[in-house]
Amino acid sequence: MRHIIFLFVTMLILNGSTIAQNAPERTAPYSAVKWLQANPYVMVNDGWYLLVKLHGTEANKIVAFCKQEKGDRWQKWFSEDIVEVMQKMGKPLPTTVEMLLIKDGKTQTVKAEMTKENRRAAWKYNNDNPSAEKMSTQKEVVAQTQKDIASAVNITMDKPFLCKSAKIEFTYTGHKMFAGKETLYIDDYGKTVISIVDKPGMMNQRENSTTIWKDNKTTVYNHVKKNYYTTPVRPKSTEPPVISYSTETQRKQGGYNKKGNETVVGMNCDVYEHEKMKVTYWLWKNVDVKLINYSMGGNMGYTKEATSIQENITIPAELFSVPSGYNKQ
Repeated sequence: MRHIIFLFVTMLILNGSTIAQNAPERTAPYSAVKWLQANPYVMVNDGWYLLVKLHGTEANKIVAFCKQEKGDRWQKWFSEDIVEVMQKMGKPLPTTVEMLLIKDGKTQTVKAEMTKENRRAAWKYNNDNPSAEKMSTQKEVVAQTQKDIASAVNITMDKPFLCKSAKIEFTYTGHKMFAGKETLYIDDYGKTVISIVDKPGMMNQRENSTTIWKDNKTTVYNHVKKNYYTTPVRPKSTEPPVISYSTETQRKQGGYNKKGNETVVGMNCDVYEHEKMKVTYWLWKNVDVKLINYSMGGNMGYTKEATSIQENITIPAELFSVPSGYNKQ
């Protein structure tokens, strides 16, 4: 009988020690999470870092699991309930975890305690900044995150392009929704940018507009509805793609492999391919002068390719004027 009691007590002790090694519920190793598309940027020791791995598990696998389990709430689940997430993945976290992080183009491994204070801070960040959960669909937060990443790789988003001035004409081919044309004007290394597009658009809603980024303000002329509006938010169409100013390490971590160099309209380009996502970039001076994007699956994709590149140009003054008869929204 004593032997049985001894074994029972021993098992309780062993089980208790095992449980004690697992992180308690409602704890986290980071105090905030924000997103660029599906890439988590975590706040650790008062700094933002790209999370690559969490205690040996790749962040992109955790993100995929969260999307599968929680649908539209996947970002909230990741940021506020990471203990539960990892338990359901069959990879419970200990009280101290290792995170593989990237900042300033450098990869580093950081040990962090799983604390309730961190989790409360992450919850508060989401609730104080509702858009933080949905950064991938809200232009304001995407723009801010791009600036954060740009800062980490030493690029000035005030002048993000490597050409002083240029006029680039593009043709879009592929699915009929995307087929069309774009003209891009760049001045003062991107301090001023104009994008003029004409495409069929979704649901036969023609996209014909001029977007101007100048003096830290965006003006958009809708040539279909004959109206315009202004906003302090810089639109993605006037900035380089994130991959252009990412480091080689960040590109590899994101799944992009360099395929060499090719010429587009006489310009030498670095070519990066994401085979799984079916996306390929041809980059020239931080401009994606060619892009193949079939990440949506099936035939829902397009090829964007420059047909003309002129450097050292002056943007026509009339492009900055409000077209006659247009109403302000």
